[in-house]
Amino acid sequence: MKKLLLIKFLIALLFFASTNELTAQIKCKIENYSTEDGLSHDAIAYIIKDKEGFMWFATWDGINRFDGKNFITYKANAGDNSSLSNNRIALIKEDASGYIWLRAYDGQIYRFDKSTESFLSVANILATNKIEFDDIIPASNGNVWLTTTSKGVFLTQKKTNGQIKISHFKQNSKNSFSITSNNINFVFEDRDNSVWVGSDKGLDNITKSKNQEYQSKNILKNSNVKCFFIQDDNAWFGTEEGVLICYNKIQKKYWKTAITKKNINSIIKSKNENLLFITTSPGELIIFNTTTLKIESSLKISDSPLYKIYQDKQGLLWIEPDKHGVFMVNPKEKSVRFFTQQTDATFLQLRHSFGIFEDNFDRVWVKLKGGGFGYYNSKTNTFDYFFNKPGDENQKFSNIVSSSYFDPLGILWISTNDRGINKIIFQKDNFQQYILTPGTKNKSENEIRAVFNDKDNRLWLGTKAGKLKVYQNNQELKNLFVNYKTGEIGDVYSIIGDAKGNVWLGTKGNGLYKATPVNAQHSQYVLKQFKADKNNPKSISSNQIYSILEDRKGRIWIGTYDNGINLLEESYGEFNFIHQFKNYPVIESNKVRYLAEGYKGQIWVATTNGLVIFNPDNYNPDKLKFSRYEKISSDKFSLGSNDVLFLYKDSEDKMWISTAGGGLNLAIETKDNHLKFKNFTKENGLPSDFILSMIEDDDKKLWLATENGISKFNLLNHAFKNYDSYDGLLKTGFSESAVIKLLNGNLIFGCRNGYLTFNPKKIVNQKNAAKMVFTGFEINNKNSNVRSAEFPLKLDINYNKDIELDYTNNTISIYYTVLDYRSNNKQLYAYRLKGLDDTWHQVKNQKKATFTNLPPGDYLFEVKCINTELYTNIPQKNLSFTITPPFWKTNLAYFVYAILIFILLETARRIAYSMIQLRNKVVVEQKMTELKLSFFTNISHELRTPLTLIVNPINEIAKYEKLSPLGSEYIETVRKNTNRLVRFVNQLLDFRKVQSGNEELHIEPIELVSFINEINALFSQAAHEKNIKIKTQSNSETLALNLDKGKMDITIYNLLSNAIKFSPNDSIITVELKIENDNFLKINIIDQGPGVDENKLQDIFKLYYETDTGKNKNVGTGIGLALCKEYVQLHQGKIYAINNDYKGLTVSIEIDLNNEIFQNNNYKLNLEGDKLKKHPIVNKLNEENQVAQNNHNPNFPLILIVEDNHELRAFLKSQLQRFYRILEAENGKEGLEIALNKLPDLILSDIMMPQMDGIELLDVLKNTTETSHIPVILLTAKSSVESKIEGLNYGADYYITKPFDTDFLMASIENLIKHRKKIFEQLQTNAKTIALEPSEIVITTKDQQFLKDIITIVENDLTNPKFNIDVIANALNMSRVTFNRKFKSLANITPVEFVSDMRLKRAKQFLDAGETDIANIAYKVGFNGAGYFSTCFKECYKISPSEYLKQKQE
Repeated sequence: MKKLLLIKFLIALLFFASTNELTAQIKCKIENYSTEDGLSHDAIAYIIKDKEGFMWFATWDGINRFDGKNFITYKANAGDNSSLSNNRIALIKEDASGYIWLRAYDGQIYRFDKSTESFLSVANILATNKIEFDDIIPASNGNVWLTTTSKGVFLTQKKTNGQIKISHFKQNSKNSFSITSNNINFVFEDRDNSVWVGSDKGLDNITKSKNQEYQSKNILKNSNVKCFFIQDDNAWFGTEEGVLICYNKIQKKYWKTAITKKNINSIIKSKNENLLFITTSPGELIIFNTTTLKIESSLKISDSPLYKIYQDKQGLLWIEPDKHGVFMVNPKEKSVRFFTQQTDATFLQLRHSFGIFEDNFDRVWVKLKGGGFGYYNSKTNTFDYFFNKPGDENQKFSNIVSSSYFDPLGILWISTNDRGINKIIFQKDNFQQYILTPGTKNKSENEIRAVFNDKDNRLWLGTKAGKLKVYQNNQELKNLFVNYKTGEIGDVYSIIGDAKGNVWLGTKGNGLYKATPVNAQHSQYVLKQFKADKNNPKSISSNQIYSILEDRKGRIWIGTYDNGINLLEESYGEFNFIHQFKNYPVIESNKVRYLAEGYKGQIWVATTNGLVIFNPDNYNPDKLKFSRYEKISSDKFSLGSNDVLFLYKDSEDKMWISTAGGGLNLAIETKDNHLKFKNFTKENGLPSDFILSMIEDDDKKLWLATENGISKFNLLNHAFKNYDSYDGLLKTGFSESAVIKLLNGNLIFGCRNGYLTFNPKKIVNQKNAAKMVFTGFEINNKNSNVRSAEFPLKLDINYNKDIELDYTNNTISIYYTVLDYRSNNKQLYAYRLKGLDDTWHQVKNQKKATFTNLPPGDYLFEVKCINTELYTNIPQKNLSFTITPPFWKTNLAYFVYAILIFILLETARRIAYSMIQLRNKVVVEQKMTELKLSFFTNISHELRTPLTLIVNPINEIAKYEKLSPLGSEYIETVRKNTNRLVRFVNQLLDFRKVQSGNEELHIEPIELVSFINEINALFSQAAHEKNIKIKTQSNSETLALNLDKGKMDITIYNLLSNAIKFSPNDSIITVELKIENDNFLKINIIDQGPGVDENKLQDIFKLYYETDTGKNKNVGTGIGLALCKEYVQLHQGKIYAINNDYKGLTVSIEIDLNNEIFQNNNYKLNLEGDKLKKHPIVNKLNEENQVAQNNHNPNFPLILIVEDNHELRAFLKSQLQRFYRILEAENGKEGLEIALNKLPDLILSDIMMPQMDGIELLDVLKNTTETSHIPVILLTAKSSVESKIEGLNYGADYYITKPFDTDFLMASIENLIKHRKKIFEQLQTNAKTIALEPSEIVITTKDQQFLKDIITIVENDLTNPKFNIDVIANALNMSRVTFNRKFKSLANITPVEFVSDMRLKRAKQFLDAGETDIANIAYKVGFNGAGYFSTCFKECYKISPSEYLKQKQE
């Protein structure tokens, strides 16, 4: 019976041990890389880590560089001019300068330059590939020693230009490079940079001489020196003959002793004692005392030779056997153990197949001789497999290791017979995973849904498989319940203990249980079950219990997953469940996940559709008030997600909410007692936004169980630190709401595969030093490196300090990373680009920076890792680059621009100087021309007045005087010459107008033949005097054309005048008229004069040009032909002159009649001449009598003549005084005074006068109220359009140029006076409209406004019998006399007559309107009595008012 109990106990103990630890394997993270991940070949021969932190792999297809994410292959390709002759690499080493040395499969050595990505062949330097190299031994000073199989040893030294110098140390060398043998056993550099070479014939020492040249010195001859060990100043060597040699480097002497009969294969020194451990070919382990120089012990281990020795930190010796396995020797106990492993493949390679190292946890790892790989388990004193036991279900790779590298940071890189690369990260066992039922096929048995730690420190675990397990002191308690078995309770989802010691169990589907202890030790419990009963309203509302809560008043609240919340009431052993809460949002929040008590005793309810909060102190369930919070898409301070998974109140009474997909939420109470939420998501550092549970540790850190590992949240600075499989956390999902903190401070999280427990204080970061590197570079989104065809770099981007780019290559991307193979993707980066922006930009774990459209300039890119918790240093790196400007923006270009600008400025200065000189000449010429034109123009203006006095009197004589025939002929001659003079004056003015660009064509139809004949007739007397015959020739009798008649008249007249002037006596002038091609007019004027020099034919049409024909010089103005040219060009034609073949000159005019300007058919051709008007001749005496009467007749209009020329003024007076009264003034100032005093009916004024000219006079008159009504006629010699416009703008009524036609002047005066009378009549007629309808008043002249104002004043005061003229004058701010004159001049009646007339008209309006009271009407219109009113009315209308009324009534 006792044996049976013992067996059961051992089985239970074994079961317990197996149920607690998830696995006995080493805690690590294993990752595999193959060609699918970028490796060039899966066969790996050698592995190293360089100084920057890159991993390098020697493969059968080149060497591979690895940065933790990407592989880059370097090898020889066809056509790349590489010196690498074989891509299968067997060995790689890095020297002190950072070069990679490699031995290819063909036994040749190559040096790889990482910066230029180029290979350098040693064979090419030696000019032979017949030497087979064996090993590469880098020295501390940058030199590299190369051993061969039978050719001695080579020393390579780096030159300043990057090339290498090679020195060959061999047997029988004639210089200082001689050694004892070419068969090398070892080459080793000691701490003094002295190199020891052991060979089959002796020992040599190579040192650097004073001249910095290396030289060899023989130490020992005729001995096969097999091994060595350097100890301070002593060097120990073992020979094939079994002799141990000690060489003192200071004394330069050696000591030797024989310690065995055969080979000494390996020597090491004890780490703690002055002992040497020596292995021999007879299989002995000899322990030699270096102090006594004697053998302390010799231990026979094997019958076969023993080789390498390794002493671990525990003092154990690990010895390489001859063929398979490894020997472990305890030198103190003299115990020996042999370890070997079953391999999963045949392994024949024995050389270099043994290796040994200790990891950062002091575990000893051995690559067994002949195959096998594992570690020594000191607890079990066994050599264990490492996920590589052949045939095991947990085998991850083969145990035949081809190459390996252990990183002191705790990472093992191995390549096995399965090929590829395995990265093994050794991890601390901080996170401990336990399972309840190992090896079960039902995974639900290990899925923990509820966790509870009671007052007795017992751990309660509820599984999804329906089992409840309770552990105390790591032992499962059995028979805990008196009336139930643990497997009968159901799926426990919630466990709590109340203040009375009861334990409450909530199940999914099986209701609620109350476990009541049966004794004081709480060793057993009685269960009472509560299930939902539809027939019992006091029963629990649902069997789906997800959460149980005891509030601070001891009340038990139950949260169900399908029917809201329940309150349990217990009274005298009766249990009632209250769940009919009137205000609870049952429809929205019926699925309750978790219940928690918040601050102020409020109950917080986590549901699948928001958060519900209420104060339970109001006991009446109908009066409880519930507040519900949910996610609002437009409110960033709302819940992160409506599905709330867990609630937790921290040590500061802050409430934290975990959600499904909405991250972590902090509840913040507002002033109005509502809540807002601060959300923390992946953007803030969370590994996942799906948080299942959380709990606070003793250091105010909140630990969160997420769907992507565990996160530690610092409650003080709100920073996250995340943990995943790279930190030793197994990939297992967490269970909802299953978390507790044990009494010892450890935390437990329920998982889908057991539970996780750890001590938060032991979770510390392993900080290491790391380096930042650049891994890639892109230009314009295309890869750029040393081998790039489009954008090649001189050096690899990681070694490039300064890059120069063309301005078109201004979009760049820089790839960077921290070479950390432990932390996966936890690094957070920040970068900036100086020259563009000095601000650091945090980009999380992004490993690429892109800048687009960078302007030319110098830039410095800086990047750093900001994870201070991961590294002892701050990994950072910078890269400077320059984007060069285009050529036109370079300094050279700016220099060229400066020179060009200087040249342009100088050229411009010279041109400007020349232009100024030329302009000065032109200005002088223009001023001279202007002076001439002004001179002639002024003369023309001055001539107009005398011409007027000539033309008009002659016309008067011709009209009114009786002359003899001879007198009439003389008068006609005078008239012709005066017309000629007028024509000359007009030419001057017309040319001035053409010069100013103001001349326009006035096209009208003319008959050209008769038109030319009329002009010819004007020269009949001049032609008769020189006996010159003028004839007209035309190819048609009549030529009806559209031309500007006036301008063509002047043109032909000037050309004929010029021809007569230069034609000799008794000659002929011919005018030819031709129409060519039906639309081309040609006029030739041919004379027989002297002609013009050929080189001056173009000059005769220039202004002021005069010909010189020798002795006799024809003097002219030089204007005629120039004016002809201008007029012809206005017709879009051309004019030119040619010398005749015989003699004389021909001037030709050519005009295209099809031009648009001539297409006008609105005129009718009138070939009849104007008929002279007949004026009656009156008796002179009668006329003088009539003039005297007119000057004293006040009914005649009064005219003021303002003219500074006395004769013209007298002539005008003589012409006008027959019909008008005349006033005279000789200048504008005098004229203004007379106008203000006399108020004439019309003013006739010249413009150019002394003291005040006509324009100034006009301006004053029109802006003075008393004179603004007076019409003004300007009579002047200024005939330009501009002068006419100026006069009219100032208010002139007419603008008449001198010489003028007297009849036209008389008609203009008469018309203006009549027009003034009509204005008053019109105003009187419309007076009523103006007075009664203001909206219809329009802006009028000052005179019209003056009369309207008078009418308004009269109408307003019409009923006033005291109203008189003085009232009107005062209202207008005028004197009575001035007002009387002005009004009479405008209205032709006195103001008194006007007022009387207005009163009578208004009276008539009253009568017409139907009023019959004559006396009342009289008073209304301003009469003092009805009698006087009747008299005036009858005088005006020829009928009395009473009779007028009778007529209206009839």
